[in-house]
Amino acid sequence: MASAQKSQREPALELAWIGCWLVTLAYAVLLAARGGPALVAQAAGLALASQPLGKFVVFAAWHADVPFGIWELALIALLWDVHVCFLLAWVIGLSRRAGRVGAWMDARHAQAVSALASYPGLRRLAFVGLMLFIVLPAGTGPVLGTFVARLLGFTRLNGVLAVGAGSAVTTALFAGVAQSLGSDGERVLRNPWLAAAFTLLLGVLLAVGWFAARRALRAADPATEKPPRSPDSR
Repeated sequence: MASAQKSQREPALELAWIGCWLVTLAYAVLLAARGGPALVAQAAGLALASQPLGKFVVFAAWHADVPFGIWELALIALLWDVHVCFLLAWVIGLSRRAGRVGAWMDARHAQAVSALASYPGLRRLAFVGLMLFIVLPAGTGPVLGTFVARLLGFTRLNGVLAVGAGSAVTTALFAGVAQSLGSDGERVLRNPWLAAAFTLLLGVLLAVGWFAARRALRAADPATEKPPRSPDSR
């Protein structure tokens, strides 16, 4: 049991989370110097609000009582997303204590790791696919994305990196829209037709990726190659 738990440790993951905490604390110190504890508390409240509201929190910059600009709100939302990823990655490390659920996740993870080891090209495809899953508005955030990364065979740190990169791109896109269109940008992004278009785009991209992965697997697997026809078979 001790060896199984030890195998779940990733020192690089722990060091990366410590680094993220140091960045967050440094930012909190700067906020305290700028506006005192009240400003720090307000930033923390907006970070918490970014979970149910998503990246739409950047549009709060257009409210007169919010002392943060668009890109600073984007930074706050991104820091929160990354911390959520690290927290869930740490929880996943304890998954063997979760009985059947943990055993099921570990089995799926092991199968995916085996596939990625056999076909290295799939690793890049999986990374890009997970980023798209996070980036597109019809996709998901860090919560589900972290668990999907585990099922795709990512190490916990690589899962955090993929989901964090997707969150960074999404946050930058929302902030860019807020900067360009002002408060009207929120109405544009909430348009159901736009959401449907992004859902369709996600489906097309995932389908293309799936067929590309199958083609790569067949090309790399000698068992799928057809034997040459002998002259006598004619």
